[in-house]
Amino acid sequence: MPSPATPHQPNHDKCKLSDLERRAIYETLLGRSNNGRIAHGEYTTTAATSQCHWKTFARIWKRGQESLRNGSVVAVVNARFKGNSGPKVQRSPSDIRAAVKAVPLVARQILRSVAEHSGVPKTTLVRHMAEEDQLKSKSSYSKPFLTEDNERSRVMEKTLENMGKNDYKLPHMRKDASIKDLSLFNVNCDPAIHRSAQAFLSTVNSQVQ
Repeated sequence: MPSPATPHQPNHDKCKLSDLERRAIYETLLGRSNNGRIAHGEYTTTAATSQCHWKTFARIWKRGQESLRNGSVVAVVNARFKGNSGPKVQRSPSDIRAAVKAVPLVARQILRSVAEHSGVPKTTLVRHMAEEDQLKSKSSYSKPFLTEDNERSRVMEKTLENMGKNDYKLPHMRKDASIKDLSLFNVNCDPAIHRSAQAFLSTVNSQVQ
């Protein structure tokens, strides 16, 4: 069974209307009024044909009626804001880039640190990064390029430094797990690495003594 069609739902967000649109709304409400009064439900009915909330229509009507009571010849319903409204831009993109460049590299690890050292709020930095391509967050972490043999050699070198033996037991796997995985239970490092590690250990021991 098809669902019934949903009625038109007006947008409850604030909408900016031009002076002509506000005048048209007032004239529409004026035609539906009775001795300056709007019947119950007329705001909602009239607003259903637009994308504005019915309270916007009520404010326009109220303002027009107040202007007439204050001696105006015609109802004044023009918008109060003119030109660019809202908070003024305090920092230009070039100012933000200059402030960030003045921050030492060691203090640029996180946005909180950049904001503290540059004097630019964190929210401003985030908005600037979304709008501009010149300021981006990058990770300074570089993964070392090591092969499996190199990694095993490094582990063996560290083992020799502590134990002095050419035999390394894998600590992270049980013997039965190693056999099941066909892994060597003990791993021997390259003889050249073993000799190098022994020479290094002897040098360290002689320096300590």
